[in-house]
Amino acid sequence: LRGDKIDVLYNNIKHAFFQPCDNEMIILIHFTLKNPVLWGKRKYQDIQFYTEVGEITTDLGKYHHMQDRDDVQSEQLEREMRKRLNQVFQNFCDKVVRQTNDAFDFDVPFNELGFFGVPFRSSCTLKPTSSCLVNLSEWVRVFI
Repeated sequence: LRGDKIDVLYNNIKHAFFQPCDNEMIILIHFTLKNPVLWGKRKYQDIQFYTEVGEITTDLGKYHHMQDRDDVQSEQLEREMRKRLNQVFQNFCDKVVRQTNDAFDFDVPFNELGFFGVPFRSSCTLKPTSSCLVNLSEWVRVFI
């Protein structure tokens, strides 16, 4: 559904998650809906909006030297971009909470409490929130 527009009603949102890009390669907002949305011929219960942050791949053949100005400058630019993206997504979450008069809140996964698990035949890092165990990067969700 990349690039398409979709309307999500606030009263149809069961869970809302915000995962900042701290120690992650993507920043995302994830909604679990009470009633699925029909798109084409399929029903979707989960909707996720994300953007990639920084370089996901690294050139292993490149000679790395920390005193290289280009590397230091690119790392500084990436840190600033991460900070800006976190702020933009957090501002969106705050606006939604204000517009809904605190009807629901965005849960942020606790990274420091994460652990490895196998919920659906694949190993992944599960992170607790206030109401769920989630792995938002791989679309795995286990409710308590």
